[in-house]
Amino acid sequence: MYPMDRIQQKHARQIDLLENLTAVIQDYPNPACIRDETGKFIFC
Repeated sequence: MYPMDRIQQKHARQIDLLENLTAVIQDYPNPACIRDETGKFIFC
């Protein structure tokens, strides 16, 4: 298996963060809308 390059490492880390966020959201019975830094809704 080849070592991942920096872009692949960053992408894998983003996927891990997204999976963690999804798991956290699923823990809430009625998840509120989550906003990004600009105030736009990114998950409802």
